[in-house]
Amino acid sequence: MEREKKQIDDALDSLNRQIEANQEHQAHLSEEGARVARAVSRVVVALQSQDIIAQITQHLFEGIDRIRTLGRSDPSRLRTLVEMQRDRVSVRLNKCRARARL
Repeated sequence: MEREKKQIDDALDSLNRQIEANQEHQAHLSEEGARVARAVSRVVVALQSQDIIAQITQHLFEGIDRIRTLGRSDPSRLRTLVEMQRDRVSVRLNKCRARARL
């Protein structure tokens, strides 16, 4: 009887050690998961920012082309067109900066 009790106690001790080890492992995995999630989030923001900058650049070049075309037909409007395009690009850049801060 004493031997059986010792075996049960040993088995319980072993199970308790395994539970403790599993809890430590689970905590480690949770930390790693959170770290990976943060890294993925930073990558997504960087890709979004890159996409926004590409769009801004495209709009800028399209605006320059419009300015060239319209400026040839009506040179007096050239300054107004340049200012409008600058304002458009400025608004888009500010949006990009705001997103990058998130």
